[in-house]
Amino acid sequence: MIKANTFSWRALTSLLLAFSFLGLALSGIILYLAPQCSVAESIGWSIAGMSKEQWASLHMTTAVTALLLALVHLFVYNWKPFMHHIKNRKKAKSRLFRPELMVSVIVAALFIGGSLAIVYPFSLLPDTSDTIKNYYREQSDFEGRGAGRAGSLGIDQEETRDLNSNKGQSIQNRKGRGEGYKHGQGERHGETHGEGYRNKYEEGRGEGHRYRQGEQRYGQGYEGDHWYGRSKQY
Repeated sequence: MIKANTFSWRALTSLLLAFSFLGLALSGIILYLAPQCSVAESIGWSIAGMSKEQWASLHMTTAVTALLLALVHLFVYNWKPFMHHIKNRKKAKSRLFRPELMVSVIVAALFIGGSLAIVYPFSLLPDTSDTIKNYYREQSDFEGRGAGRAGSLGIDQEETRDLNSNKGQSIQNRKGRGEGYKHGQGERHGETHGEGYRNKYEEGRGEGHRYRQGEQRYGQGYEGDHWYGRSKQY
């Protein structure tokens, strides 16, 4: 017999598990009926003064707490009764496990398979959730995820336009510098080719001048030979 003033850890575990399950169930229902995160942010959706992010945080916390308490409740305080539900304690050895275990395994397999296959009637829950979320989307003035993210970062439209204009000017300045550089390179390249052509032209003129001088010398030598031959005749 347990005394009235004795503190029971088993009772504490059971009560905490019950409260965790209630919080898990309540937050799960709220999140089931809640709109999508982007729509919830754009319309300022909240229930009981809590946003969707807060309800999601509560849901995860209660889920982890309930899982840990369930493990303690099963393995520490109720392992023997649980095994009694599984094994057949009767003298008849024709059945190693109780029939309730077989039925529970079949029912669990049907629920898991139907949920994964999304067949009727298991498809009613996701279809209803989609209908609710579509209703919130149609009723809101949601303009897109980009606007919501910009608003959450504290960046207004004027600052965004200023940033875009500055970025465009910077790009144009870089393009202008690039074109000026190319133009300057082209001019220097043209000057180099011009110098080369002028040098070749001067060289050509020098060769022509030397060629004309050679012709003159050749003509003078020919005339000298002619006069020298005539003088020998006489």
